Amino acid sequence: MPGADLPPARPPWNWPLIYLSVALTALATLVFELALTRVFSVIFQPYSAFLGVSMALFGLAAGGLVSQVFPGRSPRLLRRLGLTALLGSFSVVGAASLLLLGAGRTDGTVPAGVVAAAMVPFFLSGIILATAVAEALSRVNRIGFAVFAGAAAGCLLLVPLLAYLGGPNTVIGAAVLYAASSAVWFTAAGSLRGRILAVAVALGWVTLIAWNVRHHVVEVKWAKGARLQEPLFVRWNSFSRVAVQAGPAASRALEVDAEEAGLIAREDPDLILPAERRALLHQGPGIPFLLRPNSRSLILNPGGGEEVVRALVGTSRMVTAVETNPLIASVVARERQAWALYQRPEVRKVVSDGRSFLRREGELYDIIRILPGSVRVALPWGTAALLGDSRLFTVEAFREYLDRLSDGGLLVVSSSGSNPTQESSRLTDAVLAALRRAGEREPERHLMLFRERLADSDGGFTETLIASRRPLGDDDLEKCRSLAAASGVELLFPVHLAGKGFGDQGRLAPASDNRPYPDGALRRSPGRAGTATGDPNPARDLVRLAGFSLAAAAAILAFPPLVKRPRRVCRCGGLGFLPYFLFIGAGSVLVQAGLIQGMLQCLGNPTHTLAVGVSALLVSAGAGSYYSDRVAGGSDRSLMGVLALAALSVATLAVIVAPLVGFGGGWPLAAKIAVTLLLVMPAGFLMGIPLVAGLARLAAEGAPAARWAWSLHAAAGVLGSVTAVLAAVHFGFRETMLFGGLIYLGALVAVRFCSRQEAGRRAARA
Repeated sequence: MPGADLPPARPPWNWPLIYLSVALTALATLVFELALTRVFSVIFQPYSAFLGVSMALFGLAAGGLVSQVFPGRSPRLLRRLGLTALLGSFSVVGAASLLLLGAGRTDGTVPAGVVAAAMVPFFLSGIILATAVAEALSRVNRIGFAVFAGAAAGCLLLVPLLAYLGGPNTVIGAAVLYAASSAVWFTAAGSLRGRILAVAVALGWVTLIAWNVRHHVVEVKWAKGARLQEPLFVRWNSFSRVAVQAGPAASRALEVDAEEAGLIAREDPDLILPAERRALLHQGPGIPFLLRPNSRSLILNPGGGEEVVRALVGTSRMVTAVETNPLIASVVARERQAWALYQRPEVRKVVSDGRSFLRREGELYDIIRILPGSVRVALPWGTAALLGDSRLFTVEAFREYLDRLSDGGLLVVSSSGSNPTQESSRLTDAVLAALRRAGEREPERHLMLFRERLADSDGGFTETLIASRRPLGDDDLEKCRSLAAASGVELLFPVHLAGKGFGDQGRLAPASDNRPYPDGALRRSPGRAGTATGDPNPARDLVRLAGFSLAAAAAILAFPPLVKRPRRVCRCGGLGFLPYFLFIGAGSVLVQAGLIQGMLQCLGNPTHTLAVGVSALLVSAGAGSYYSDRVAGGSDRSLMGVLALAALSVATLAVIVAPLVGFGGGWPLAAKIAVTLLLVMPAGFLMGIPLVAGLARLAAEGAPAARWAWSLHAAAGVLGSVTAVLAAVHFGFRETMLFGGLIYLGALVAVRFCSRQEAGRRAARA
């Protein structure tokens, strides 16, 4: 109408800079999350690393709610986002300082102050990302692509950052990325002062990193309730933190994730005195070399090389040492004596995943010795935080080891501590199951167990389980008894472990590739020096966290109506469409947890899984987000079709991944990567569509509804991650993926319900 006041025009946005800002924010968030997970594994008990995922998702959910106070596309909105990102940069450094300079003094549990401080950067990221999504609903597919692309870049960037800067400096590096995103936000806002300030802050954090690399002030000082000895050398990678400490009698001790991992070999096997030779061989792990002299030996995860020395003293004619963690291999090689040990002509050193190596090689061995790999994987969604090296001790793994034994070959595994019998019985059950799969009708005749007291230990002892590829004959048994008597160790047989295992008579099944977690994974964990530390019942904490997640989701549902009277938040009215975001938030995390485990089984290497598999999953999800308007934007029927296809692809992957890994386990790495990409990317594409398509469906309802939906999606992700851990431990990864696919079908039902409600209202109005 003439003379009527026109509403103020919204300021134009520089969309390329907006997309770059969103991508940098997502990049900084994921780097901080994964670096925090890696540092948590060192300072606290391994299962505590799961908190990194929960804090990230809770922070994003809370930030989405608080973003309601940010105005719509006002002239100052971009400046406020730049300031928020700058605050995120400072909060990262504050959280890192609080975490690294004394949080490990506790008994292995995470202090509440550390949790609160670490959640602040995620909270601020939630404000930024929710605001960007809500204020750009017409371009939400591109915003979604920027989020996924930034997260994928974070997976790629984490590997070199940890390798070259270490865990603490990588956390500070996330502050640099937050400051960089702040500079771009200020640039998009046209604020020169803000951009100069953000660049100055980023340069300040880079200077801090350079200074800290040299002086190690912001470093892990306390871990698992004990003050760490100043290391002679320390390095990080995506597997672990490896340090070299001064040991007794001028020796060098290996420390992995702030836990003792044995001594680094310094003796020349040819110069060891007869008394020392006898001491090495007349122990449980040394007896197999007396039973099979002049053997071809394979040692998985030799660590510092002490077991290689034992094998050479036991007159092994050939020793193949396969180290899973490349950082341990490089750290040990720095020591002159250990380097010389691996240069001997009869010693072959290989850096590879042990199972992949065995699948690739066709050689037979007389003795296969398996040691823990000291690996805690920094991967998203938390399930890998508990996995460690459990996949080396599954039924399928033992079956592969048995296939690589000669006719009279021996498989050797050990467990130690104040009460190792439970672990020994678990290993016994897995080996018995593997022998049955190998066609042995009386697998008990293949096993024997040696138990001995640990030197310089109060009540601790070691149990060494030995499995023979052929049934033990009378001559073998008589020789074992004589060696046990001469060595002062106790000889037992599997019947002595009856009632303490997990394989028969209604007990839990032995660990498998599908369910590799040991039954005690969520129980009390041993701390440094064998002391029991940490919360005595992590399973209880996870259940509590699940309950808290449900309460948080309910609070997010109720929050906006309590604060103000919102108008209709979705086209079907009321709360009908909001459960859709709960379903896809929880379902996507469950599916991705199972997919990551499948990729880890296929690729064998956590670094490859993170840099290739997870990055490809996120990139393909970004592509799905980008094309969501074309694939599922036309109608509710199209969206339901996408959800059905996503559930079908998840179910297919859950069924075919395990057989495919077994079939292609010996393929070259390039072939494994290609197969992983072919399997993961279609599912990732489909999984990237539902969130963006759902947000686009709310475009007519405005920004508040989108912010609300974002918060619900993130809160449901916490519930999904907790459920993924519990389901993987108790049921398996295949079942976890199938459960995630079933939840996607729940989202389909939610869309169908809203569509019918809306059609009914249209008919009533007509």
